Amino acid sequence: MKKPLVIAVTAVAALGLAAPPASAVTTANVWCETAYTYYTCTVGHDATAPYTIRWAVNGSPAPSFDNAENTPLTRCNVRVVLTIDVTVTDATGSRSASTRSRCSSGPWP
Repeated sequence: MKKPLVIAVTAVAALGLAAPPASAVTTANVWCETAYTYYTCTVGHDATAPYTIRWAVNGSPAPSFDNAENTPLTRCNVRVVLTIDVTVTDATGSRSASTRSRCSSGPWP
């Protein structure tokens, strides 16, 4: 009689582990603005804490931006196109987003 009980408990435990997480990160977005030869970017996401944010600029990691929701004002060269990538990761997985922005010498939008 103990064997069916062990099998039933094991099956219930396996079902619990196979269930999808209730709060998986499903969105990540990134927006950037440039002006006066500087740029700044913001990430939007629905990750559940604790989470990490990893930034890359033109394909190179930007560790000084990591885990920041907003990047600091950062100098850029006029007319250079910046490709900004961000990856948000929580316990349930990760989502990435990317945007392109041309460095501007004009006023903020």
